[in-house]
Amino acid sequence: MRKIAKVLSLFTAMVVIITSSIIYVDASSIMYKGFSVELNGTTSTAKILDYNGDQADITIPATVYGYEVTAIDEYAFFNNSVIENVTFNNTVKSIGFMAFAQCPNLKTVILPVRLESFGQSVFYSCPSLTEVYFNSPVETLPASTFANCTSLTTVRLNYGVKNIGYGAFSGCTSMVDFPSAYGIITIGDYAFYNCGFTSVYLNNNVTSIGDSAFKNCSALSQIYIANPEVAVAKDTFSNCSESLSISAPMESTVKDYCEQNGIGFNPIGLYGDINNDGKVNVKDVTYLQKHLAGFEDFKIVDGSRAFYAADVNGNGDLEITDCTTIMKYAVRAIDKFPVEQ
Repeated sequence: MRKIAKVLSLFTAMVVIITSSIIYVDASSIMYKGFSVELNGTTSTAKILDYNGDQADITIPATVYGYEVTAIDEYAFFNNSVIENVTFNNTVKSIGFMAFAQCPNLKTVILPVRLESFGQSVFYSCPSLTEVYFNSPVETLPASTFANCTSLTTVRLNYGVKNIGYGAFSGCTSMVDFPSAYGIITIGDYAFYNCGFTSVYLNNNVTSIGDSAFKNCSALSQIYIANPEVAVAKDTFSNCSESLSISAPMESTVKDYCEQNGIGFNPIGLYGDINNDGKVNVKDVTYLQKHLAGFEDFKIVDGSRAFYAADVNGNGDLEITDCTTIMKYAVRAIDKFPVEQ
């Protein structure tokens, strides 16, 4: 009997300890450090349902009592005025519809490496959000992902992002640098409507640009489109700067678009021909090297004909690797530039 009593006492003590740490909300969810969390006993995973804490800088936990946190529920942080910076542990694989929408003080988000899916409007109308960094294999940014984030200036997309959804960045009026990513293939309708860009570079991977994708970007004056067969919708560049001009290969769909819509068209000549003498040789390599070294007489202006001729790697930047690639072409070590492939 004493042995049984001792076991019962030990069991009772364990129950007291556990119940003092876990506050049960209902049959399937608990409160944990300000988070409302749903536990799934079948998969041993957890989902963040809500946050009622008072911390401005929060970290999404990797585990809750042994359950791996893999999801953020829809509306989980909707209209939360407390949070300012969110750090995700890399266990999170999905973020639900409007999970962080209308958080007035949210400033910075670094997305987890294992993130696989977004719901729509996840960060919709977060007026203080300034920086977003993608480290994940997410391929599509759904509709209105960052729409009306009026302070958003810095967006870093990795190679995995291929599709920009409907209105994903619409109304991001402070975003002056296009969030270039080499992997982008399609740009949806209204994707960058009313953004603050002055110039946009679209590499050879981009195959389609949706209706009104850049409409009302009133400061947008220079666009470079590398793919000669890109599909451009009717109002893609409506109500942009009056001085708007588009640079693209001579024989391209963009040329017809410009003629039909009264937009200036700048034909791109020979890639690698930086000095515009009709040849690609060591003189072009030297020209680019001097530009990179800061020689004023060899300055290459962003968006100029020389800039697009020099960017043979097609990543939107002029780098020493472009010099190397042009030299390889000049000595016939390669017969095509990466931007042409």
